[in-house]
Amino acid sequence: MRFLLFCMAFIWAVCSVKGGTPETDFLWADVPDGVSLVKYIGSEEDIVIPETAGGKPVTEIGPWAFWNCLQAKKVKVGSRVTRIRQRAFWFCTELISLELPAGVSETGLAAFDECVQLQSFTLDPENQKYACRDGVLFSRDMKKLVRYPEGKRGRYTVPAETRIIGEGAFHGCAFLEAVTLPEGLEEIEGRGFYSCCNLTELILPKSLKVIGNNAFTDCSRVRKLVIPAGVVRVGEDAFSWTNSLEGIWFEGDEPEAAGRLIGHFVPNYPVVYHQKDAKGWSGTGWRSMKTRVYEQE
Repeated sequence: MRFLLFCMAFIWAVCSVKGGTPETDFLWADVPDGVSLVKYIGSEEDIVIPETAGGKPVTEIGPWAFWNCLQAKKVKVGSRVTRIRQRAFWFCTELISLELPAGVSETGLAAFDECVQLQSFTLDPENQKYACRDGVLFSRDMKKLVRYPEGKRGRYTVPAETRIIGEGAFHGCAFLEAVTLPEGLEEIEGRGFYSCCNLTELILPKSLKVIGNNAFTDCSRVRKLVIPAGVVRVGEDAFSWTNSLEGIWFEGDEPEAAGRLIGHFVPNYPVVYHQKDAKGWSGTGWRSMKTRVYEQE
């Protein structure tokens, strides 16, 4: 009984949301600066998240709030929202468009993952944390690519000013056929290109320094990767499930490597090639993979 009363005190269905999507379609929880959208329970295709609920500002979209909302096609986030928590829109498989307000300053881990039809992000131009170009979400200064919509098709050229591919930025982009990375790019964070299963080639710029955990996991059609000489660290499971990968060519010294790099689900481990005079390499293999010397052309 006490647990039930506790829950009722913090999670409630709003009876006074004005306009937009019906108030009965939302559940809420109190947070210090207003209320958090805990769960969407409606069935509309076009959803408008209100600015206020129960007289309090809606400042947060909570974890898993729109999980498995298979009918949602368009969502407009209320203007008072500042935080979108982890996996907030996870598995909204029919979502095509997502409109973000000026106040959003935080997006959690995998907030937009598995939105396999998402074509574009729309962002209020007054937003001071993020920017949007051609439907792709960036940091305000354009130095970090935050999220590429999973449903966006064809080829893509990352802007020249971009320095970081953010965590999970291209996660699940199965319709991405090719991507051009700019010279000046320095880091691909964890899960950067996770499950980009239609990529057949990925040319890494010479400016690259860090490859994060699971960066190329399940890029199952890539056959060859050339790792530039400037790369100093390769994260764990960076090349896991890359079933077509035949070889990894390192142009420089052996980088720092975190744990295993391939994992247990690759039928034939690729060969690691390195230059004869490069430092650190052992002739006995590298991270469960055979090594061979090659001459640079």
